[in-house]
Amino acid sequence: MARKRQDEKDETAIDMVSSLGFSPIGDGTYTNVKDFLPTFIPQWDYLLGGGIPFGRLTEIYADNAVGKSTLLIHLNRVANALGTDVFWIDTEETSDGNRMESLGIDQNHTFIFKPQKNDTSGISIEKVGKVIENIINKYKDNDELKDTPLLVIWDSLGGTNSQAAIDAEIGENKQRGREAGATTEVFKKLTPMLKEVNIALVVINQVRANQNKRFDWDPDFVSSGGKAFGHFASLRLALSRSGTDKGIYWRDTKETEVGHGVNMKVIKSKQQRSGISAVADVFNAWVMKNGVLVNGFDWEYNIYSEARGNHNTKGIGTPNTLIKASAGYKSYTREDGTEIKKYEPDFIKAMKDDPTLTAEIFDRLCKDRWDIGHPRYLDNEHINCDVWPGVKEIREYFNSLPEEQTKNLD
Repeated sequence: MARKRQDEKDETAIDMVSSLGFSPIGDGTYTNVKDFLPTFIPQWDYLLGGGIPFGRLTEIYADNAVGKSTLLIHLNRVANALGTDVFWIDTEETSDGNRMESLGIDQNHTFIFKPQKNDTSGISIEKVGKVIENIINKYKDNDELKDTPLLVIWDSLGGTNSQAAIDAEIGENKQRGREAGATTEVFKKLTPMLKEVNIALVVINQVRANQNKRFDWDPDFVSSGGKAFGHFASLRLALSRSGTDKGIYWRDTKETEVGHGVNMKVIKSKQQRSGISAVADVFNAWVMKNGVLVNGFDWEYNIYSEARGNHNTKGIGTPNTLIKASAGYKSYTREDGTEIKKYEPDFIKAMKDDPTLTAEIFDRLCKDRWDIGHPRYLDNEHINCDVWPGVKEIREYFNSLPEEQTKNLD
């Protein structure tokens, strides 16, 4: 009997495993991330592996007053700019529409969930889970919406009680682990459902003392929700304060705190290695002495700060300093040879007044940061990032390079 050719054997094997529900390892239609939502802060996008993944669960946790909600407002702003709607589930009822609007979100494409007026039972973990399940089903069952990107933000898990805790009487002995148990049940159901739609679910979380700390190297604080929740998340980010930003407010004479650094550390990632971190700056409506407003995770300021090399990074390298100090001035030579030499407030003003200047510095930071690989958001299937200043030029640059150089290795 003649032996079967190798390709015939392969076809038979593929038919057999397909009948059992398996597929070749290269067929990643179920597991591949179709879209990423970038921050457009290059060092953060690098450590995120391209941005916040759609079709996945992301956890962002930190202590109080670090900048969790402000970071999500920044992501909201970016999503709106790229044509993506955002749904907020604010269980703490602390969302400030005026502040969100001042930070650049589009209120016509940002929606906040509010319980029915006659519902006095409170918003529980289980109820939020049901709301998210309903959102997923609405998108999954509609052919026009199934692949439509949507950002859903839960603010916050740590501030949401289980239904059992809500129903308990004041002073009643509450059983430890109710919230963790409810969280496990909710995300055990939601996580596989997310893979069927193009929804990025981002959960803001709070930290608590690590009651299981045994060794010096164990963390002092962990996020709430139990260990199982950490298993369900594809991306886990820990935020912490990193230094203080000081400056002089407009029409003031004394230097004071105007913001602080926020260190983002990757605890777990399916797109990037863990343990790496980088810092960006967050501000609380700092009006510089020249009248320029720097607010939230201000894009121009953070591009300036990264180009100045203001913050050390851990595990992701440090690009060349593009903006240099020169006798109190900040000096930058544009690609056409023009030199810009100004004091810091005036340099920031120049970047805000001239978007092409900011886009050029942004482009150079990205080219330097991704000396191997490329920003994954350039491969998005449904979110066109080219509408953001400088991204089209980045795409043209990476498309001009050999494929071996731009292939992501992680």
